[in-house]
Amino acid sequence: MENPYNEEKINLIREDSEKIRGRILETTITVEFLISKILVEYFAEESKKNDFFRYIVSDKITFDTKKYILASLKKEGKIPADTFYKELIGDLEYIQIIRNLVAHTILYLDPNYVNSYSRKKTTLNYTGTKNYGKQIIIYHEDVEEDLKNLIYSFPKIINTINRIISGLENCVAEK
Repeated sequence: MENPYNEEKINLIREDSEKIRGRILETTITVEFLISKILVEYFAEESKKNDFFRYIVSDKITFDTKKYILASLKKEGKIPADTFYKELIGDLEYIQIIRNLVAHTILYLDPNYVNSYSRKKTTLNYTGTKNYGKQIIIYHEDVEEDLKNLIYSFPKIINTINRIISGLENCVAEK
């Protein structure tokens, strides 16, 4: 039987997927690290900051919990509101969803998709429970997103992450 897959196209799909997923995961890790730094600055005495970060904040507290604590501090005025832009928490939720989606995907390798691959979008197959078996589509260009149908725009994702990073870095710098 003839191989229905175009191996060159699979290599392109793999290359694009690694770039997109890697960039999303790497930059969201940066976001989480910056939130952790803010929490350490707020909650820990100078002499205990390293231990607080290492033993509590770094991997004992989830991204979701860190986001909630940050939102609470902002809401209660404990962190200057002018430090953050208005959409911060919504943007954090958006990138958290995308991070979790791409962290639990495998390459979508349907022969029709593979053989017609044009490098305009990367399609991934979700392996987690909630959206099991659904395809996540990340367009390489700026397109209208359809979050209910798991359709995303890579430029929008990266712009959102960069906006978050800038806001968090400004907050860290102000301390």
